[in-house]
Amino acid sequence: CTAIGAAFAGDLAATSTSGPGLSLKGEAIGLAVMAELPLVVIDVQRGGPSTGLPTKTEQTDLMQAIYGRNGECPAVVIAASSSANCFDFAYEAAKIALENMTPVVLLTDTYLANGTGLWRIPQLSELPEIQPQCVPEKLKGNQIPLLQVQGNEDSDTLLIGWGSTEGHLHAAANELGCALAHFNYINPLPKNTEEVLRQYKRIVVCELNN
Repeated sequence: CTAIGAAFAGDLAATSTSGPGLSLKGEAIGLAVMAELPLVVIDVQRGGPSTGLPTKTEQTDLMQAIYGRNGECPAVVIAASSSANCFDFAYEAAKIALENMTPVVLLTDTYLANGTGLWRIPQLSELPEIQPQCVPEKLKGNQIPLLQVQGNEDSDTLLIGWGSTEGHLHAAANELGCALAHFNYINPLPKNTEEVLRQYKRIVVCELNN
């Protein structure tokens, strides 16, 4: 709610939490949606319900991030896939929030939070420009990059996953000789998602579990 106050005052507001905190923030996120305020909520997922297992990691907050508010209240949900690209997707979350005047939930997890990776600090000129809207606009499907299929595209099996499963997907697809599709944009989904999925006889959904 403090972050929402900053957004009401005209600033880009951001707050971070884990799954239990996201439960408590649900009503406030609904207010930010209704008031069309730019807000970034970072959820570092961990294992288990309630206060859970702080030292274990799971991708267990997906449904809560997408649907966990009353009144069928939508929120944009994106996910970082490595420790190194957490910066890129935090910037992307801020860009979406400011340009579309809406809350954005950025999903990471304990696996990423405790991980490391080589990362070059970008120049400000290299970052995509943020163009805030004077009049609120809703996020449209054509603003989301298309879903890309990698691996053996001729296979009849497609592995799909999101967030920090990216490395696991590539390893499994290489071993099994099948195709893979990795999601960073979760809500809304890329507009070609249905078209891609219909091309395969078998869809295997992979997620990180404790």
